[in-house]
Amino acid sequence: MSIKYLSPLGRPATQSLVDQVYRQIAQEFGLIADPFRLHAPVPELLAGIWSVTREIGVARHVPWPMKEAVAAAVSQSNACPYCVEIHAAVASVRTEQPLAPLLTQGRTADITDPSLRAVVTWALATRSPGSAPLLHPPFTEEQAPEIIGVAMVYHYLNRLVQVFLPDSLLPSVVRGGWSGSVAWRLVGRKLAGSRERERVAGASLPLVPAADLPSACAWAAPEPSISRALAGWAAVVEHAGMELLAQKVRTLVSDFLQGWQGEQMPLSRAWVNQVVAPLPEADQAAGRLALLAAVAPHQIDAAIIRAFRVQQEADTPLVGVVAWASFQAARRIVSWLRVPTQREVSSQLGHTLDQSDDAC
Repeated sequence: MSIKYLSPLGRPATQSLVDQVYRQIAQEFGLIADPFRLHAPVPELLAGIWSVTREIGVARHVPWPMKEAVAAAVSQSNACPYCVEIHAAVASVRTEQPLAPLLTQGRTADITDPSLRAVVTWALATRSPGSAPLLHPPFTEEQAPEIIGVAMVYHYLNRLVQVFLPDSLLPSVVRGGWSGSVAWRLVGRKLAGSRERERVAGASLPLVPAADLPSACAWAAPEPSISRALAGWAAVVEHAGMELLAQKVRTLVSDFLQGWQGEQMPLSRAWVNQVVAPLPEADQAAGRLALLAAVAPHQIDAAIIRAFRVQQEADTPLVGVVAWASFQAARRIVSWLRVPTQREVSSQLGHTLDQSDDAC
């Protein structure tokens, strides 16, 4: 499948960082999915997103179908059909109901499994700070690194997917109807096999630098392999931002996000032109790309990419800027997610996520 706006990705050099990451992905997943592959122009970012995704998947405090359901629901909140279809298909392998139509048709109240319904409702609300589902999270402190971790990863990945990938993994001729249902069942079963395989925690950590866990991500601390991977991922993203974006651009994006409450932006791009107007003219294209990636990635088109490439022609800065901005938005979103206290958990549905009570 082609990746938009990037040059064809060739075979990585043997023992390069990209080669090492690709080998580990292929060994554990059987294929190197395009959401990982598009990071290859910035090898450290590829290693970072792979490491945090892998370590969240390896952890076992939350059943993997629940994590797939969170990924699908977060993707629905971001209107990212590519990710909704894939992760709903995987989750549906171990649930009694096909998840994708319930998400896309707004019928989550019809989910019969109460624990699955609770976590999907929570994930759909992650762009609505202060909403009732976020005030009463359906998980425990021990489960937070996996549940919130999945939410953060997919708020990040959805943005890159919307910029660089098509709307669906499947061709349009087989996407809908009976043929689409059969195809998605096959995709779900294939990918579910990798989720069920036992893997050793921490195997990806040599691929990322050692770093301090950002204070805003303290929820990851109970799971050492996840917190270590998240810290390394955050470090390489921030380094990429410092290398590729002027301080004025980074400050403008960060300041804008501090006032952003997860709302959809206007359809017209007049708002982004107004926000970047105070920047020096040479930085406005980068500022426009970064802001759109953070809060309106669907508005990025060939014209936005061309304007950015006037100053920076290579694929590395394009991927790096979109990744940095997507990470800032994901971190902003998880800043308003909370972990319940033990007292709250005792009276909520969160304890039903324990594997001993797994209904999946």
